[in-house]
Amino acid sequence: MSGLLAGAAYSLGEVAGDSSKRAGKQAMVGYMKGPANVIVAYDILNDANKLEQQVVTVGGNYKFAKAFKATLGYAVLTADAAFAPSSNVVSGAMANYISTFGVSAGGEIEVDTTAAGLEYQVTPAASLTAAVYNTEVSGD
Repeated sequence: MSGLLAGAAYSLGEVAGDSSKRAGKQAMVGYMKGPANVIVAYDILNDANKLEQQVVTVGGNYKFAKAFKATLGYAVLTADAAFAPSSNVVSGAMANYISTFGVSAGGEIEVDTTAAGLEYQVTPAASLTAAVYNTEVSGD
């Protein structure tokens, strides 16, 4: 539809007898046409204890001068401090954030990430990319 995108999804939980445990809900809207692309996404995930993690992501890029593409993005993750994702990698990262930043029991953790980048297409098969990322973690 003229470059507009939209989507929604619901995933049933992975715990027998309770489909809301480890369930997920996602929604996104975007625009992709010509040199401009912009997408906004929202995700809610529940763990086996029905604790919640929410992620909001906004990002886009713009192609210019034939060989360049500028990219900007922002994501914020908030989660209950005791949230236990099903991924061991994510679980380890969350545990590290919680212990490092002293999130209290029953508290909440927030991870904000901002990104900016510039890509130069050297050949159809090779490109050079420079990017800057800033991540801030807080909790209560």
